[in-house]
Amino acid sequence: MEREIHLKTIVCEVVTGHPPGYWRETFGKRVRDVLSSPDLLVYSQCLETAHALVNGGVAHEAQLRAILTASYGGAAAGAAKP
Repeated sequence: MEREIHLKTIVCEVVTGHPPGYWRETFGKRVRDVLSSPDLLVYSQCLETAHALVNGGVAHEAQLRAILTASYGGAAAGAAKP
């Protein structure tokens, strides 16, 4: 369970540029409740990729973030506007 939460935190930060707490504080909702449908699809794809990378042996967070950022970095940045 902790791994899942940690991966979702990384994905949130990569895709939106903000940690999960930002979404709760700004909108009073979870990030997945704020994202548009297209952005939610990107979030889901990034999370699936994160799981695949971890299961494939990527153990270092910095490496995981770098790989995810290359494909998904800021992909839902429009959602960051309150």
